[in-house]
Amino acid sequence: MERIPPFDTQHLTSLAKILADTDNGLTGAQLAALLRDSKIPDVTPEVTKWKRLFNALVDLQNKRQFGNHVVVFIKRAMSPVQYTTNPHTFARRRDQLNAVLSFSGISLGEDGQVRWSAHASNLDEALARATRLHSSLVSRAVHEDVLKFCRAELVQETTSTLSSRR
Repeated sequence: MERIPPFDTQHLTSLAKILADTDNGLTGAQLAALLRDSKIPDVTPEVTKWKRLFNALVDLQNKRQFGNHVVVFIKRAMSPVQYTTNPHTFARRRDQLNAVLSFSGISLGEDGQVRWSAHASNLDEALARATRLHSSLVSRAVHEDVLKFCRAELVQETTSTLSSRR
């Protein structure tokens, strides 16, 4: 893997808050296992989950001066095989992560792999890249069941919209 520049603290904070969200994030046990598997020291296991993840990521990043371990953690946390019983959770987390990652010129694919992309310069652009229609519905606080049951239609509509623009 090529060297990835360090993420700034705002990006790390947002990523940690998404992945370790109290209601919709990784559990404490999942977080511990993923940190261990990613060879990232769990420097403050006694604090809130998102702060615990942030502290672990920022501590190692400060020591090594690159962001590769952050990407390794995201890839492990977003491995699609872990979401076979709840694909909606994968889609929601992926969309949220992509909005943040786009500011670093990175995107997370449906296959759970991280790729380079163009840097987003503003929030609208970041959200548009993450997902167009899905983000719009989420920002309007559409009920989760609507998003769950129309995921295929959202993807199809987004694809159709993109095709018609060409």
